[in-house]
Amino acid sequence: MPNSFWLPPECQEGEFVVFPPEERHHILNVLRMRPGDRIDVLCLNHRLVVELQAGEILKGKVISSSEIPAPPLVLDLAQSIPKGRKIEDAIRLCSQIGLRRIIPFFSLRSVPKLDSARTQEKLERWRRIAIQESGVSGLPPLEVEVPSSLREVLALRPKYQLGLFFWENGEKKLKEVVQEQSNPENVLLIVGPEGGFSPEEAEMASRSGFQVVSLGERIFRTEIAGAIASIFLFSHWGGLGE
Repeated sequence: MPNSFWLPPECQEGEFVVFPPEERHHILNVLRMRPGDRIDVLCLNHRLVVELQAGEILKGKVISSSEIPAPPLVLDLAQSIPKGRKIEDAIRLCSQIGLRRIIPFFSLRSVPKLDSARTQEKLERWRRIAIQESGVSGLPPLEVEVPSSLREVLALRPKYQLGLFFWENGEKKLKEVVQEQSNPENVLLIVGPEGGFSPEEAEMASRSGFQVVSLGERIFRTEIAGAIASIFLFSHWGGLGE
């Protein structure tokens, strides 16, 4: 059961927030909450405590508001789209851990091939999952970007202080990078599909300014590799809370 509800900014009207119909059903019929009960709401970068109000349209009066502090480290994950619903597992894990953004992309060995209609359908589902998970984590929803290509992801490198491209044959281990690097403010991680990246893709990443690294001796499933790397980085550079 979620501890918080995420609402877009347009749902806040002065000292009140208005719950969409689907949230109204969940709050009243599933959680069985009633007017006068209080509930946590996430809106933009604020955590609100609101008191439910009676009426046909479910509203909540804002009782208190506190800013969600910016994390000391911002992590974004570019995840090569795996088979089935494994990308959904990655979204859930990244939401819980506290990443800012996930960028699905297609690489040379990606198995799924989506047309534009299916891509939009998948994207909407992925974003719903991210919003649902924010209610559990108490953090703003993970941003799920429109699927792109590896080349487009590599072009994002100048926007980040550090770029890490994970490959089983990486030149360095992640632990070495952490030991050598002073605390960056933002990092882009790139994780490949089930079959891994090709040597040509790793070379292209290196030329684009990414450090080609491995997670060590163990091989992890693609849907959890990014989460494991993120926890490791957060534990060293901050971002998991006190």
